[in-house]
Amino acid sequence: MPSTTQRRRSVNRRKPAGSTGNLGRGSSSSAFGTSTGRTKNYTAVRNNIQCKINSFRCLYAQTNIAGSNKPSPAILNKFSNLVSKGAVIHTVSGSTIAKWNKNKMQAPSFTMSWAMKGLKSKFGAAVKAVCPTGNGQQFLVATTPTFKGKTVKFPT
Repeated sequence: MPSTTQRRRSVNRRKPAGSTGNLGRGSSSSAFGTSTGRTKNYTAVRNNIQCKINSFRCLYAQTNIAGSNKPSPAILNKFSNLVSKGAVIHTVSGSTIAKWNKNKMQAPSFTMSWAMKGLKSKFGAAVKAVCPTGNGQQFLVATTPTFKGKTVKFPT
């Protein structure tokens, strides 16, 4: 006759369909079902989606600004199309752009052409579009996700 430890090992370990309990090694349960521990394969996809969501939130925030300084619907539509194609939206202050400007020109009123020149001198072809934000001292900048193999990041 087998011992009790041998009998326990021989018992089928599968739980009935409706039971709860340990799902096994490398598995987890969530509101969306059971995953098999392969979530690390989706990190790049999750990061890309999160980046697009943040870019669209930044554009949406510009629509809620009171006053006449907010970007026009045509400009926001252009930025939205760039995000759909893979661009990333950043908010950059005019003083930061002034630091990057190669010819160090100062602008009493920060203009789009001045900002575009300063950003192009630093990031080249990575900069796709620039527009002023509603407060007038910052700019929305649409860039490619990477520049020279590195992620484009502006200081905050």
